[in-house]
Amino acid sequence: MRPTGLVVLEDEPLLRNVICGALEASIPGLRTHPASTRLEASVLLDRFDIGQMVSEVTVGGTNISRWLIWLLVERPSLNLVTFSTQKPWVPAEFLESPRLLHIEKRGGRGVEPLVTACRMLFS
Repeated sequence: MRPTGLVVLEDEPLLRNVICGALEASIPGLRTHPASTRLEASVLLDRFDIGQMVSEVTVGGTNISRWLIWLLVERPSLNLVTFSTQKPWVPAEFLESPRLLHIEKRGGRGVEPLVTACRMLFS
């Protein structure tokens, strides 16, 4: 069954809104659930049919890599796309996981790499 929702965890409101809008416009039937903190994201994951999450690696000035990996362990059906200027910390068993994709933030590329990664995980 195809998941109907996707959590977007990003602490910058403008970027979060742009990502949500681009994903909903590009993936038919997708509903994004914006979150600005780990707590908000956790509540959304518990409340809705979420199969995918897009997350910045640094939220509120804190690297949340370990929490993101914990989510993958605790939620075997969750796929995760991370984006940041730095790669997330990833244990060896997840280095080649098809459930985890990392997109490096680079100036001028917009959100298209994130949209493409999400399409890949939904297919």
